[in-house]
Amino acid sequence: MILLLFIFISPLPALFSNTLSASVYIWTSSIQLIQIALFFYLSFNLIPWLTNGPLKFLGLSPLIYQIQIGLPGISSWIYARQINLFMTYLAMMLASGVVITEAAEKALRTINNPKLRTKFHPLITSLNNGISFAESLRSISEINELMIQKVVVGEESGRLAETILHFANIDSEELAAQDTLLAEWIPRIIYIVILVLVGYSMINNASISSI
Repeated sequence: MILLLFIFISPLPALFSNTLSASVYIWTSSIQLIQIALFFYLSFNLIPWLTNGPLKFLGLSPLIYQIQIGLPGISSWIYARQINLFMTYLAMMLASGVVITEAAEKALRTINNPKLRTKFHPLITSLNNGISFAESLRSISEINELMIQKVVVGEESGRLAETILHFANIDSEELAAQDTLLAEWIPRIIYIVILVLVGYSMINNASISSI
């Protein structure tokens, strides 16, 4: 609403001073609305279109996947959530009686980024060679040592599925709290930017009118 008000309020001084006609005012405001709507629409849909949607034929999906796991901040955000999803599904299948080699291969399908999924292939190879799950996790640099120690505790206690699921649920709650905090601050930042733009526009229009 603040953004919409800014679009319509910003040109009002020029409209009242007769330096802007009503038709131009309506046309300019409408074009800005369309541009903003198009921006948000593309922001939510462009990456899915390029990776798995109608624009996949452009061949940009490998580049997008590489950017996702290569950019600082974004990569760690993706790693944490994808690994948590992997561990959650793995624990659920282990609790259902699925053998760990099969469960790991199936849980690997939950990782949407194929570049990240490739990093887990050594884990599958190690498990197929009879290496313990904890030691197999060491072949993946994205898995931190704390998580591996949790898995060791589960293997030693004979409650691997319960242990993984327990700590995966704790991690899920922490990730959800981070997402909530992010969702709270993004609008605040947008509000500040809009208010700055409104203030700048008013000062700029006032200086032009005085001239």
